[in-house]
Amino acid sequence: DDGGVENAIRAWAANDSKVAAILDRVDRRRLSYTKELFFEVGFAPFEAMTRARMVYYSLVGEFTIGTRANRDERLAEIRLQHAILTRRN
Repeated sequence: DDGGVENAIRAWAANDSKVAAILDRVDRRRLSYTKELFFEVGFAPFEAMTRARMVYYSLVGEFTIGTRANRDERLAEIRLQHAILTRRN
């Protein structure tokens, strides 16, 4: 997915309050789901939500800016992000 559909929906939501409300619910559900994944592997609620936001905002930002064309580089980056976000202090 190159993020085209996500970007189109977000652009539409910027000009349509009904779409914006739906997008807000979708964003909250995605964040909640991602938070629960971190919570299930043992992070406290606040830390789980912080990590979920980092993941989600990074993904949305990547859709906006674009992803790297080099698949091997992208896979290595994803693995490093996973290691960083699941590491405990």
